[in-house]
Amino acid sequence: FHGINKTFTPSSIPNGYTFTGWLVSNASTGNGSTIAPNTAFTLNTDATLTAQFDPISYDITYTFDEKYTVYHGDTELQNNSYTAENAYNVETNLTLLNNDDFTIHGYTIKNWTFVRGDGASANWNTAGLVFGELGTGFYGDVVIKAVIEPVEYTVTYEANNGTLSSEATKKYDIE
Repeated sequence: FHGINKTFTPSSIPNGYTFTGWLVSNASTGNGSTIAPNTAFTLNTDATLTAQFDPISYDITYTFDEKYTVYHGDTELQNNSYTAENAYNVETNLTLLNNDDFTIHGYTIKNWTFVRGDGASANWNTAGLVFGELGTGFYGDVVIKAVIEPVEYTVTYEANNGTLSSEATKKYDIE
């Protein structure tokens, strides 16, 4: 390609990255020039072109059924959705919020349906799940949907020297 003005593109781009250009190195300049993507350039000597990539930032969105009033801290969620923007990239740990970060009066989060941007999905039972850092290598926006169940309350009746006509203990929930 000596003396020819040409645009080069990488043969592939790794998942979770964007191509940011070429680092040009040759005997006379060493590592010096950077060529932006989709830019034509002319080589007048032997050179090595090294593709440069930056990780893409992704969002994590937590969703809840519309019939619930959900709070994140003291703030009521609009559209029952909370998005942590630019929350992670393929090189950083994918870190999720804890169930306790959300409040639904009279209800608890039983588990989450989790869909990663790369298409993998799973139902997570939060009883045994430690939310937090899930590791690196994830890419794509993440959407997780809460599975909600009512909190069950136990009421125990005491006769106080009287008699009870029914069970002394009953269970109730908000529904």
